This record gives sequence, C-alpha cells and structure tokens, in this order.
Amino acid sequence: MRSSAMTTKPQTIQFAPGVLEDIMNSMSEDEAQNFVDAIYESIKSGEFMSQSTPVDMDLLEMNDPDLYHNIVDQLHAISSNPITCQ
Repeated sequence: MRSSAMTTKPQTIQFAPGVLEDIMNSMSEDEAQNFVDAIYESIKSGEFMSQSTPVDMDLLEMNDPDLYHNIVDQLHAISSNPITCQ
C-alpha cells in the first residue's frame, strides 16, 4: 500500500553566471538576504511557478531575434550552482 502523502521533486532555480552576483552587489546585506529568502519561499510555496509566464521561444525568435539570442546564450551559460529548495 502506498502512502497517500505526495512526494514532490525539489524545485531548482538556476541563474546565468554573474546575474545573481550583479543583483546581490546592488543591495545591502539585509536586502540580499531578504531577496534570497523571498525566492526560496516563493519556490517552496509554488507561487514562483504559478506566477511565471511561459515564453514561446519560436515566436520570440521571429519577433525579437536579438532578445532570443541573448536568452539562448544565457541558457547555455547557466551556472552549476543552482538554488535548490526542498
């Protein structure tokens, strides 16, 4: 018999190299900690994904090729140090 409790996979947020550092460097230590805590809580609660808007990359490539290529380049450079919430 299986438990009725659902097992959820940890959610992972990955930032392109330098992005998180740039954001954090523009804040005080307390602001940076509050920022990280807010990201963690929004992931944990599911709000992060429910408030997200999917991007149609094919449409973006046709309508704004520069932005498309910038995003693709950033996706290829994703940091190997994600924030994981369990």
